[in-house]
Amino acid sequence: MLAKQSIIAWSFFVLYALTFAVSAKRTIFLCSSGIQAPPADGLKTNAERLAAGLTPFPPVRRWLPTRVDSAKRGTTSSVPPSGQIQVKSSGGGDMGYLSNGLTYGFYTLTTSLINAGLFTISGNLLHRSTATTGSPYVAGLIPVSRDLLVANSVNAILSDAGATSPGAKPQPNNDPSTFNSDIESAIWSRDLASGSITAQLVKDDGTTVSVTIVTDGVFFFLTPDPNTLLNTLLNTLPAGQAQAVTFTML
Repeated sequence: MLAKQSIIAWSFFVLYALTFAVSAKRTIFLCSSGIQAPPADGLKTNAERLAAGLTPFPPVRRWLPTRVDSAKRGTTSSVPPSGQIQVKSSGGGDMGYLSNGLTYGFYTLTTSLINAGLFTISGNLLHRSTATTGSPYVAGLIPVSRDLLVANSVNAILSDAGATSPGAKPQPNNDPSTFNSDIESAIWSRDLASGSITAQLVKDDGTTVSVTIVTDGVFFFLTPDPNTLLNTLLNTLPAGQAQAVTFTML
């Protein structure tokens, strides 16, 4: 008898569970579809419910956020670009890289990627990551007696120096390890599309002058008058050793 009652009770429970599941599934479908389920009390409008002293129907939710919609959107990183500086001839031929260290206090051309420096450009400053002194920025060193007029140019040579302000006139160099010179380090620009690195120097009157990067095969110069400098170098160096070059950050 007890076993029979258990079977009957279990049957009623299964029937109740199935009925509840079907009802719940129907309710979920109606809600997710934006369809209002028929009310159990027979009142079909909010006016009828309010007249009967009941609360109005809840608003129909016609949109359910997905996990993608609900996820917190990430922010874009603003890490300054960095890499080796590749040196190419004006004709586009690969020549090497800007060195990792200084020779006699100046940057040199190296053909080995192992000996190439790692640089980061931030604003107008080009920083060498392995610099261990208080002068970690690639700068143009300009002789104290100079004139950056194109018609009577004096050239800057690439070395390390402290930071100067963008647009500032040449500043006194406080690094005793280099020769008597003024410096400009906030002179660099990077093209976002090509990675090309270019420079401008500021004259003593505060105006800027475009410069060309020239190498004698060893050191690098910034000059507003590349033809005059190249003619001078070509008179003393083997043919093809002195060239106008371009810098590109890899």
